[in-house]
Amino acid sequence: MNQVLGKRLSWPVQIVLWIFAFYIAWNIMDNGYAKLMQDPGTMQFFESIGLPAYAMMAAGVVEFVGPILLFLPWVSFYAAAAVAVVMATATYYNGSSDWVTINSLVLAIIIAIFTRPGFLRKKPIITKITI
Repeated sequence: MNQVLGKRLSWPVQIVLWIFAFYIAWNIMDNGYAKLMQDPGTMQFFESIGLPAYAMMAAGVVEFVGPILLFLPWVSFYAAAAVAVVMATATYYNGSSDWVTINSLVLAIIIAIFTRPGFLRKKPIITKITI
């Protein structure tokens, strides 16, 4: 399922993607857990930027479950895309000073690119028409 242009990913590439996924999991799962447990400081931050409580819960689910799903090849693209959206939103609201968020965003985008499903891959262009 984890294929690029119709071929399975090589083991070195897959190992690098797992290292990226481990980095993301190591850095954001605790934040996701805090959001799911409705940490008062986190709730206060979400209220201060004008986001509702359900946005905090949605971000918590993505930050806690998303890194786990990055290790499953058949859903890693979707998990990486969701993590990238949450990290992009966090970068926007926190500013660009949080390097962990920016690194997680970039690594999630890399994982999404390498694990994208077949319908998102570039199709060969027909260059010759025969009659």
